[in-house]
Amino acid sequence: MFAFGVFLSYDKEEVEDLERSLEEQRQTVAHNLSVALSERGKTQSDLAVFCKVGKSTVSNWCTGLKKPKTETLASIARWLDVPIEYLIGSGIFEDWKSINADRLGVLDSFPEWCDDQMCSVIYNISRTCPKVSDEVDFANFINEQVSSIKHRIDGSWDIKLRNPTGNGPHTKITDDQIKAAFFNGADPSLTKEEQDAMWDEAKAFIDFKLQQRKRKET
Repeated sequence: MFAFGVFLSYDKEEVEDLERSLEEQRQTVAHNLSVALSERGKTQSDLAVFCKVGKSTVSNWCTGLKKPKTETLASIARWLDVPIEYLIGSGIFEDWKSINADRLGVLDSFPEWCDDQMCSVIYNISRTCPKVSDEVDFANFINEQVSSIKHRIDGSWDIKLRNPTGNGPHTKITDDQIKAAFFNGADPSLTKEEQDAMWDEAKAFIDFKLQQRKRKET
């Protein structure tokens, strides 16, 4: 009896390229997982309990020695409330290092309906101080609002939004959402009339800023 098999041969360069690619994948997951854990106030021990694995396994994931299986990563992403694409650095997040470093440029490329006040009160992201928001909140913001993002040659961002005016899950931020965020933590003794008056003033200011921006752009 003879056994026949198919043998694939790779040259040294191809093997080294493959090893580099796998190492980059492990390091990307390790970094993003560590950031997500920190921002969510979770520890490696918490993750070990959730995944029902040993602490050494989680340590290997967070240092890039090993990478969790895809189904495990999907569960971790749900547990941490982050996009799995963020953890593995794919799709929009493939160029996450550049996007995250230029938060101000990215935010300035968003359309007028997602202006300063909306970004700051709904997503805790500031155009004037992009370091204010943590990476995870910014990642969720991008994932919820953007379907594709590319860096133009001139340094600006080409951003395509997820159905900004439709009736699906990715719709325009409503006045009620902004109002709820605006009064979050406000003096509870304020009457409805006082809140309405303050809100009218805030909306007038937002409209004024929008008009200013339009004039600058034309």
